[in-house]
Amino acid sequence: MLVGWVERLLHRVYGTRKEALFGPLRGRVLDIGAGTGVNRRYLAPGVEWLPLEPEPRLHRYLRAKDPAATILAARAEEIPLPDASVDAVIGSLVLCSVDDPARVLGEIRRVLKPQGVFAFVEHVAAPPGSRERWWQDRVQPVWSRVCGGCCPNRETLASVGAAGFVGETERFRVRLPLVGPHVAGKVAR
Repeated sequence: MLVGWVERLLHRVYGTRKEALFGPLRGRVLDIGAGTGVNRRYLAPGVEWLPLEPEPRLHRYLRAKDPAATILAARAEEIPLPDASVDAVIGSLVLCSVDDPARVLGEIRRVLKPQGVFAFVEHVAAPPGSRERWWQDRVQPVWSRVCGGCCPNRETLASVGAAGFVGETERFRVRLPLVGPHVAGKVAR
């Protein structure tokens, strides 16, 4: 019940952006931090969806979304795929909670084919010096413990650029306290 409600809420908030970013992707698509499989609905029929999710309790939701999917029970810091083996990597609201964003982005680059893309929707840190950023910095230790490692003040877009990805990104806001600033993008290696 709760899972369905959360998925409907996420669709209302992010659905249009995810359709635009994920819908055109083809081939083998790795979904990092797949959770309950909320991103599957935005991928075209015929896409080989590879959900990567370290939490075994969520795998039943992934199987329900796509019984043919190969579920990768691993963390994004150590993707169990060969080099240059996927056409695209997608992620949403996952880079905020990984232990080592630079390592995850390095793994994404490693598994992407030379012409592959990384498409994402993430909440990010508010601008430095803003009141919102001040609050993000203050609540981060408690927020991270309560919210599964999520860091509301993570500079995700800077990390994506530092990892050597280039492409189109869009900043936008969602009406949520502390995690309102967001970025969406489709970038290449």
